[in-house]
Amino acid sequence: MGDENEAVYYASEYLNFWRKTEGAVDWLKEQLAAKAAKASAKKATEPSFDDIVEALVAEMTGPLPLSELVRRVLERKPSKAKNPSNAMAGRLRQRYGRVSYVFLDRDTVTPIRLAMQGVRFRVTLDREMAGACAVPLDPYFFPFLRGVRAYKASVEFSFANDQGGEIPADLTRLHIKGPELLGQSMGTDATAIDLKEWLGPLRPRRGDSLLLTVLDWEQGRFQVVFEPARRQRKKDIAAQNRALADRVYELLEETYDERLSVSHGVPTAYARLTSARDYPAITG
Repeated sequence: MGDENEAVYYASEYLNFWRKTEGAVDWLKEQLAAKAAKASAKKATEPSFDDIVEALVAEMTGPLPLSELVRRVLERKPSKAKNPSNAMAGRLRQRYGRVSYVFLDRDTVTPIRLAMQGVRFRVTLDREMAGACAVPLDPYFFPFLRGVRAYKASVEFSFANDQGGEIPADLTRLHIKGPELLGQSMGTDATAIDLKEWLGPLRPRRGDSLLLTVLDWEQGRFQVVFEPARRQRKKDIAAQNRALADRVYELLEETYDERLSVSHGVPTAYARLTSARDYPAITG
């Protein structure tokens, strides 16, 4: 096949002959259009980088060396980089786009679905939440609920009590009060999970807690237990808060610019927290 210069030369020398031949230019246009459509269709059917990584992570049954995940990705999507392994490892560490894994350390990854299994977290109710018997999706369920966004119209979730019974829940809007500016409230409405049918009869007050356990991260399944403020174990909460804060601080030290996104930092911190399934810290 010739290069671009040869194509330019051919066009300049022979284009008039194509134009003089009846139907030749139309035929050429059809061939070019067909070739472009074929290339576009091929590109559309090729799995993206995120698709490949998600499929590979879905096959994992436990922690895996980063080098092995890199090898598996390159098998399915070869790289033209000068050093494919290093380039792919760097891309996996950046974790842009859809992310279904976390780093247990710099060289070991594990699926979020496994890292989150059994993790416990606490939602302490404020006045608005207690009054409405509702919990905002953001920040309380972010990132424990897969794919949650502050203003997402729909998201999958379900709840069970400590006996395994189903707890009715639905999405609602909750007004969150903010500071006043020139006599006007700066509050906002947030998408929240309505637990009124279950929580209402318990008559929650400000300072009471919901203790949640991740039963299935992929399906958004949680166990939830109501804990009045008077029953809270303050010392245990403080100890768990310190342990979680230590993991977050360690993650910040690992970053090159001391920036850590919530979507990546929180699940990673919980994945590295040995007491993540014990009496829960305060979240949100």
